[in-house]
Amino acid sequence: MSYWRTCLDLLKTCLLLLPATTAAAQLLPPVHREPRYPAKDARVLLSDEAIVRARGYMEQHAEARAIAQGIVSQADKWMAWEDAALRGLAPTADVPRAFNVGTAGCPKCGQEIYAHGGTYPWIIDPKRPFTVQCPVDGSIYPSNDFAAHYAAGLPQGASLAGDYADGGRGWVGPTGEKYWFVAYANHWTWQTHTIPAVQNLARAYILTGDVRYGRKAAILLDRIAEVYPNMDYHAQSRYGELQAGRGGRYEGKILNAIWETNVLTNLAEAYDYAWECIDDNTVAGKSADQVRANIEANLLEEGIEAYFDDKVLGNFGMHQKALVYAGLVRQYGPQKEWFDSLLLDAGADDRRTGFHYALYNLVYRDGAPYETAPGYNFSWVENLTTIADALRMAGYEMHRIPKMQRIYDAVLDVVNVGAHTPALGDSGSVRGGMIGRNAS
Repeated sequence: MSYWRTCLDLLKTCLLLLPATTAAAQLLPPVHREPRYPAKDARVLLSDEAIVRARGYMEQHAEARAIAQGIVSQADKWMAWEDAALRGLAPTADVPRAFNVGTAGCPKCGQEIYAHGGTYPWIIDPKRPFTVQCPVDGSIYPSNDFAAHYAAGLPQGASLAGDYADGGRGWVGPTGEKYWFVAYANHWTWQTHTIPAVQNLARAYILTGDVRYGRKAAILLDRIAEVYPNMDYHAQSRYGELQAGRGGRYEGKILNAIWETNVLTNLAEAYDYAWECIDDNTVAGKSADQVRANIEANLLEEGIEAYFDDKVLGNFGMHQKALVYAGLVRQYGPQKEWFDSLLLDAGADDRRTGFHYALYNLVYRDGAPYETAPGYNFSWVENLTTIADALRMAGYEMHRIPKMQRIYDAVLDVVNVGAHTPALGDSGSVRGGMIGRNAS
C-alpha cells in the first residue's frame, strides 16, 4: 500500500469519527482519477456466439426462458426510474454503511424484531431512502429527514428533529446503545438494490438486445464510478468504528472486504455487457469517451488497486474471481502481472496463496479443500471453475493442473445415497438434505 493512500485512509478515519454536529459540510472532496491504460475497445466476457446460443436456449427451453424472464422483470423495475433518481441509488462515501443496526434490536420492540427476518430483519425501500422500518410494529427510523440533510450537503450544526434522530453515524439510546438506522439502510440498499440493479440491467441487454437496458446500466455505473474512489469501509461503517475502537481495522470499499468481492465482480461484468451501449447521449453532459474513462479508471482500476490493498478480500476464490473479472474487462492493463500473481505467489496469507500452491497445500489428497464445511468447500469449486474458464481468455489453463480434477471428485464423493451431504461446520442440518446443487 502506498504512503499517500495510507495517509488518506487515516484522514478519512479521523474525519468520519467526528461527532455529526461538528462534521464539515462536505467531509470528502470528490476524487477523480484518469485512466492508466488504453481504453477498452470490445466486450470480452461473452462472445457473440455465446449470446446467440443463450438466446436460442430461451426459445427452446422453458427453464431458460424462465431464468431470462426473471432477469428482465427485475431490470424493468429500474427502467421506470428517471435517470436522476437512479443515480441517487449511489450516494457519496459521506453516508456510512452498517450491515447491522446494532445489537439491541428495535428501540420500541427490542429483540422481538429478530423473529421477523432473522439476522437482518429491518425493511428497507429504495423509494424511501436512508430509512428502516420495523417489521413488528411498522415504526420508521430515524425520526429526522436524513435524505433532505444529505441533499443539503450535510450542513454543519444542522438540527436533526425527533426522538430518534440519526445524522448518519447513529442514534444513541438511553442505555448508551447506538442504532445505525441510516447506515443500515444505505448498506442494504447498495447490496440488495443498487448492485443487483446494475447487474440485471446489463444482463437484460445481453438477453434481449435492447440497448435501453444497457444504457440504463451505464448511467448507474457512471455514478458508482464517481463515488467509488472515496469508499473506505473501515472509516465509514459501524463495524469499522467498532474495530477502530479496539485498535484494529475492518477493510472494504462500499461493503466490507468479503462482500466487496461480489461488488467488484458484478460491476465488472455489468460494464463489460453494457459497454457497447454507451453513446454520447447516455449520461447528460458527458461524451461516451468520458463515461467509459470514468468507469474504467474510477471503478475498475480503483477496484483492482483495492484488491492489492486487501480491501477486496474474501474466502479463497472470491477475491481472485473479482481480480480476474476486473482485469479481463479492463482489457489493456498489465494482465500478465495480475494473473501470474494468482497462480504463482506462495502468499503469507492462505487466502492470497497462488493456485498452483493452494491446490496441493490447502486441498487434501481426496480433493476436499481445507475449509471443512461442505458449503465452503463447494464454493471453491464454483469460484475456481469460474476463474479457470475466465482465465482461458488470457491464455491460462488452470484445468490442466492435475489437482483441479480432485476438487470435483471430492464434492461428488461426499454426497451420500444421492440425497444428502454431511452436516459439518455450518453446512446442512440434522434433518439432512442436499446442499451445493450447482452447475460447476
